[in-house]
Amino acid sequence: MIPIEYEPPVEDARVVIGIESDFGTFEWDIERKCPALKRYVTGSEKNKLRKDDWIIDLDFKTVKGFFDPVINKILKLIEDQLKKCPDCSMMFLVGGFSESKYLQTRVKQAFEHKIKVAVPPRPVIAVVSGACEYGLDTKAVSTRVLKWTYGVLISPKWQPGDPPSRKNRNGRIDKFSLMAEKEVQVDVDKEFSERLIPTDPDQTSIDFCIYYTSKYSATYCDEPEMNFLGRFNVDLPDVHLGTNRPVMLTLRFGSMEIFLKATNETNGKVYQTTFCSTE
Repeated sequence: MIPIEYEPPVEDARVVIGIESDFGTFEWDIERKCPALKRYVTGSEKNKLRKDDWIIDLDFKTVKGFFDPVINKILKLIEDQLKKCPDCSMMFLVGGFSESKYLQTRVKQAFEHKIKVAVPPRPVIAVVSGACEYGLDTKAVSTRVLKWTYGVLISPKWQPGDPPSRKNRNGRIDKFSLMAEKEVQVDVDKEFSERLIPTDPDQTSIDFCIYYTSKYSATYCDEPEMNFLGRFNVDLPDVHLGTNRPVMLTLRFGSMEIFLKATNETNGKVYQTTFCSTE
């Protein structure tokens, strides 16, 4: 089942047919239908639109250009999914955008020669119903595919080959340590763990900074597409042991939250916190 949610830029039945002979150029009143657009128009174009009372003509090529970039991405997504499920024999299109005749036509043209494509009546209801059922019983979903890659900031010693500009005053370098990779299918409550030690033998606590990214992997926590999830501080007594005070950091994905647990392996003390799910 492929859920497809997208709000078409123009609400008109003629837009979604996809056949030029069935489409007639029509007028669209910017001031009445989308006045927020006016603030982005400047210069000669703004003067021209004022003279035209903010009304523009939308032809077949222009409107088709609104839809094609999104639909091409959907087709690529479906293609990737079918490669992972070669035995799939039927595909249901659900969600608000799947009501588009143009989308249905493009999907059928691309895939109906090898898989049956079906659109149930009122396909948007499938998404609403699924959300309601999940809200009533969050245990209904037993597995999920991670949307993001998760990791923790670590500070190992700077090594030759590392960027000199990233070397800290203490001779270390901040890096991203991957804990859970995107697109991995996991059971709800599956744990991802990593054992970490303090960088300073005299430190009395350790600060775990958790990040997530849309990439499959990363080296640094300030890379593009990197996001900060949250911070987790854990007491770290027994300084007489120096850096030999390992802490087991565990990441777990619940039905609605992300759970983080830190276990001080020296004294057995457990610390826990939660973050809102980004999935």
